[in-house]
Amino acid sequence: MEKQPSSKRWKRISSAMALDEKWFRVRKDVVELPNGKIMDDYFLWLSGDVAMIVPVTADGKMILVRQYKYGADEVLVEFPAGFIDKDENPEHTVLRELEEETGYSAKELELLGEFDASPTKSNGKTFIYLARNVINDKDMNLDISEDIEVLVKSKEEVMKMVERGEIRVSDSVAAFFLAMKKIGKVNIR
Repeated sequence: MEKQPSSKRWKRISSAMALDEKWFRVRKDVVELPNGKIMDDYFLWLSGDVAMIVPVTADGKMILVRQYKYGADEVLVEFPAGFIDKDENPEHTVLRELEEETGYSAKELELLGEFDASPTKSNGKTFIYLARNVINDKDMNLDISEDIEVLVKSKEEVMKMVERGEIRVSDSVAAFFLAMKKIGKVNIR
């Protein structure tokens, strides 16, 4: 008979900051596994939470952004998103990011889901929202590291971009399908 894996929590024995910089924090933990073994070098990226928005105009177009991402060393297409500032809620973050990155604004938000970004080595969560009837009534206000091109695409065009691998940021792919299911354009059983 094959032994089944345990679903018990690990016990943190101690923690120390291995790297504590403005944009990147890593903690080194000593943990006890359910089988009693000790791991003395488990590193966890304290990434912070992210909020992402799928903005849809009154005529059904989706707003995306195209920008260079240093980690991938490529220009990528994704939905507007950003880190949730300390003492800020996810709703405020997506509205702020939508305005800053695209110049669009939204009056109503619908939470599509909360997801673990990379649960093996990170504690960060991603909150994904849908906003309908967004309007282009603001000025973009980009961070120093941002050089963003705003894309306005039909749902069909976005689907083709996903299928061709032109949109491959995992959060954005998940956000697209969740939004399409909510809008009623994808039948997922």
